Amino acid sequence: MEVELATIDTHFYASLLKSCGKTRDLAEGKRLHVKILGSHEQQNTYLQNLLIEMYGKCGSLKDAVDVFEGIAQRNVYSWNVMLLAYSRNGHLEKASTLFEKMPLKNLATWNAMIAVYGQNKKVDEARKVFDLLQNKNVISWNTMISAYAQNGHLQEARKLFDESPVLDQVSWNTIVTAYAKEGKLREARDLFDRMPEKSGIACTVMVLGYAQKGQIHEAKLIHESYGPDDLYCGNAMLAAYAESNQFQTAMDLFAAMPKRDSISWNTMLKARVHTRQVNRAQLLFEKMPNRDIVSWTTMISAYAQKSTISWNAMISAYAQNGHLREAQELFEKMPDKNMVSWNAMITGYTQHGHMEEAREMFHRTPYRDLVSWNALLSGFAQSGLITEASKLFDRIPNPDVISWTTMVTAFASRGQLDEARDVFDRMPVRNLVSWNAMISGYSQNARGHEALQLYRTMDVEGVRPNEITFVGVVDACTAVGSLPLSRVIHAHIGDSSLSWDVTVGNAVVTMYAKCGSLHGAELVFSSMVRKDTITWNAMLAAYAQFSCHAEAVHVFHAMHVEGVPPDQVTFTIMLAVSSHSGECKTGLTYFWSARLDFGLPYRADHYRCMVDLLGRAGYIRDAKDLVQSMPFEPDVVSWTTVLGACQSGDGNARGSGDHIQERVMELDPEESSPYVLLSNLNSQSI
Repeated sequence: MEVELATIDTHFYASLLKSCGKTRDLAEGKRLHVKILGSHEQQNTYLQNLLIEMYGKCGSLKDAVDVFEGIAQRNVYSWNVMLLAYSRNGHLEKASTLFEKMPLKNLATWNAMIAVYGQNKKVDEARKVFDLLQNKNVISWNTMISAYAQNGHLQEARKLFDESPVLDQVSWNTIVTAYAKEGKLREARDLFDRMPEKSGIACTVMVLGYAQKGQIHEAKLIHESYGPDDLYCGNAMLAAYAESNQFQTAMDLFAAMPKRDSISWNTMLKARVHTRQVNRAQLLFEKMPNRDIVSWTTMISAYAQKSTISWNAMISAYAQNGHLREAQELFEKMPDKNMVSWNAMITGYTQHGHMEEAREMFHRTPYRDLVSWNALLSGFAQSGLITEASKLFDRIPNPDVISWTTMVTAFASRGQLDEARDVFDRMPVRNLVSWNAMISGYSQNARGHEALQLYRTMDVEGVRPNEITFVGVVDACTAVGSLPLSRVIHAHIGDSSLSWDVTVGNAVVTMYAKCGSLHGAELVFSSMVRKDTITWNAMLAAYAQFSCHAEAVHVFHAMHVEGVPPDQVTFTIMLAVSSHSGECKTGLTYFWSARLDFGLPYRADHYRCMVDLLGRAGYIRDAKDLVQSMPFEPDVVSWTTVLGACQSGDGNARGSGDHIQERVMELDPEESSPYVLLSNLNSQSI
């Protein structure tokens, strides 16, 4: 069991370190390093190598060197990643010196050094290393060919290509690209035609080459013959049509593309703007699934020549999507601001929690309307600044239903239900949102009876409920725990047009389970036409609640068959099921699967479930080691779980209870459960 847990920790840390290197997240990488140093993995050479790689990618060469020098048993990979770290950070001489000092070199080492020299324009040095290499592979030949090609030595690249004993697709791509980039399209085409298997890269290069020469017909033939389904080749052809003013042809191709990425969308966006079709560009911009800096910059250039309405539309788009700095810059450049402009900035700041900037903008505005007041009021409420919200509300000249409802929501979300109800009762006009805010406030704060009473009043007043109303009412029934009342509410939902709403259905499944009717939960679950991950989790939780472990496993597998992706909650439930059913190895499998199969980061509750599972199975030391190796500071619950597990352990396990209790006391001196558990342990040992 200890070996299995160590492997889990290794894979867990390895995955996180690779992620930090990929995203260049140095701060998180350093935090992981500290965690590894405090665990039993501190001398794991594999993790130390990954730390060097991560630091190298993040530009922290000193840290990479420190880790390298601290490795007790370096392997060839240790030397290789240190070599690449020097290279990435511009230390060619140190990389070269390290290469000479290496006690062991493998093919990857030699190939890496050739690439390092090539990337630093040291072609002669790259060739010397290449010539010294005795057992060259295809990567060696390709790396040297690429070094020549990247540095403009086309003849040498071609000579080496012709001499190469074996060629793969990379070889062909490299030489075709080299000729095409030099504008030698005849030679590039000759090589392209000789390729045993045409690749997307080669097709793209040829299309771009022909397009740059204005030979659109040749580019089209390449695209249609070899790359009609390749995304990158399609993007190159799209750009070729757009740049040659064949806009309709570009639109036809864009519509026919089986896959599109941000480059595809931005190419069409630029084409619209270039042809001064700004309104159509705006429509295309709004349809884009993902906008990047190119998209935004393109639209800014388009709107720079437009009216105040256009400026406001762009400012709003920036602000709503969290690009507040860009929105502010555009706002300051705007020649003629109106109330909409000021409100767009206030709303943008409040929606993203920048209350100081929102307040400053509110005070700067030369004119205010209810939108201005409500935007700032909503910001204070959402940020939990109730006092500020109340003061502002009292200053609003003529508060409308939105103003009143915002205050109801603000008080209710902070658990101040009496204050919320006072505002609700004083409202001159209420809408459905007002009723929902008050009902949800009651149900979320364990005052289910009052939520249900308010729902009855709402029904008497003839206000038609929506899905948010029913979710609040169902949650209230769940809190009350009354099965007969739950059935009445379910009947109300059935009489409405919302009986098939997935959010309502999910709440009803949970309601029946919490009110003691597993059969009712199963019936609702089975009747739901559309199910999402939350639906399946609700049913899994119901089975776990009733200790129907086999049924939970069956539903988990059915979820996989249906193609519904599990989330972190799913695995928390399955780990709890494994713990309570005593299936330790099955629980380990779920723990592994969450990270390795689905890429889900572990949360504290996953670790707590694993600690509980190991403790119940008698692996007390493993449970303790797991708590200490967690990638975040263990909390009271984690240590208390281990302490509870000690009760069922042997004498040695009970003996460690004092130490664990000390840790709990350090974290929360007022916590009483450790004293109770320790008392039980002492009584067992007498």
